[in-house]
Amino acid sequence: MRITKGQLRRIIREEVNRVNRTRRSRRLSEAAIEQEIEAARVAAADIGGFADMKGRDLRGADLSYVDLSYVDFTGADLSGADLSNANLEQSLLGNADLANADLRGAYLRDADLTGADITGADFTGATIRRTSLDDVIGEETALGL
Repeated sequence: MRITKGQLRRIIREEVNRVNRTRRSRRLSEAAIEQEIEAARVAAADIGGFADMKGRDLRGADLSYVDLSYVDFTGADLSGADLSNANLEQSLLGNADLANADLRGAYLRDADLTGADITGADFTGATIRRTSLDDVIGEETALGL
């Protein structure tokens, strides 16, 4: 489902307000606040369609139910991220850190996970067809493969 720019702005504004409230209540560091705001922006967006997320720090990001098809996550840190029910069709996840990521119900048709760290990741119920899992790290600890 694609969202309009206006809807995205509203979602981001709401998330920024939520983060600012969190900041006041937990007195988080500025770096942590910026990371939460960036994660909220990504989580709110429907960024499918050849977006470049190479090497991005998306640790713990909530990307559940997001269309991430064709996105290039090569070398990105998605450790602990919630990618449940995300559309990762033809996404590039080579050498990405997916340790302890939640990929339950994700759609990974034609995705490339070559060299990715999937230690402790949960792929239960994920659709994995024609997906490259060559040289992945931690396959023995990943669930649902």
